[in-house]
Amino acid sequence: ATKRERRDDDNDDDDSLPPLTLSSINAHITTSSSPPSTGPYGLDLEWSGPTGVDVLQLSWPVAGGGVAVRIYRPRLSLGLDAAVADVLEGPELKVGWGVRQDVLRLAPYANVTNLLDLQVQRGGRAPSLAAAVGRALGMKMDKGQRNSDWGRRTLGDEQREYAALDAAAVLR
Repeated sequence: ATKRERRDDDNDDDDSLPPLTLSSINAHITTSSSPPSTGPYGLDLEWSGPTGVDVLQLSWPVAGGGVAVRIYRPRLSLGLDAAVADVLEGPELKVGWGVRQDVLRLAPYANVTNLLDLQVQRGGRAPSLAAAVGRALGMKMDKGQRNSDWGRRTLGDEQREYAALDAAAVLR
């Protein structure tokens, strides 16, 4: 199944829950040039086409209990950014939700090591990340951007927030 198909069941319709936002989980998007050398790291990818990666998101804990998220737009024809490749291939823990397909897409560019797929740990396909966030954090995760055009030249604000939340939520 493609990431798009795999995520079609992610939107729980429990409107009684408050919305998950970056500020509600003390997370922010950073423009830091490279991630820190220690983890753990949250990992997620977005894509629109049948191959490749349009967006790679890495998150990491920061002082004060927060989470920083860096959104990369990899130009895979040039290879991964060296700092990102070092994180993916390094010994630090990487955490994601349903990231098996993500790792397969990254395989030509990086050998992702020490990966904990929380969805697999929770028993496979169910529950979705949105359902897990609802249960664990008591917040509704808006998955409306999951099928958006991730290959477009400039990501919109809603796409950036969506991408960041996917990578930050797994560290919460």
